[in-house]
Amino acid sequence: MFKLLQVVYDRILALKNGLSANLARWKDQPDTPATLDGLLTQIQQKNQEIKALEVALRERREEARELARTLTAAAEQIERRASGIHATDIERLADYDVPVPGVVPERRAATVPEKAVLRQITDDDDGHGFVLRHDKLDTADHYELERGHSPADRPNERPAALAFLRTTKKLKNVDDDVQTGIRYWYRVRGVNRRGPGEWSEVVSAIQ
Repeated sequence: MFKLLQVVYDRILALKNGLSANLARWKDQPDTPATLDGLLTQIQQKNQEIKALEVALRERREEARELARTLTAAAEQIERRASGIHATDIERLADYDVPVPGVVPERRAATVPEKAVLRQITDDDDGHGFVLRHDKLDTADHYELERGHSPADRPNERPAALAFLRTTKKLKNVDDDVQTGIRYWYRVRGVNRRGPGEWSEVVSAIQ
């Protein structure tokens, strides 16, 4: 559940439990277990809306990555044509920001990033969520994180596949959207204009 919603959900649930245990003292008050259930339902519905948007965002990001791969191939083909057109005047390739043979600008990565290393997973300072730390890759422009979780009844079983979590330039990331008692699995990889590097080893932790 979304962290802010979880906090107020737990608070209202505790109030409902207390009210239910002392109904006789609340008989002339407007608050009842049913009214508090209504508040809890509002929180659950809003959380479901957030979940649906997160799923939609992951799908759009995957579509964007596929589009980027397709258009990268198209761009490379045009660059090759430009190299052919200016074969006798290669200095003109600078007009297209195409590498001139024999000259490799420092800002251009020659290869995809090396294998990433997810160094550490620790509990967040507030006790809810995880702090993920991974090593810096000099050849990476940004990083992609993936996450999965074990079934509730099989807490140590690694999921068959991990799903996209986020794109980031940070070496320290916080994942607050976790549930107590569930084991979560993470991995990271670096990405540059040449493409994604190799995924890190998968690391897991239980809240």
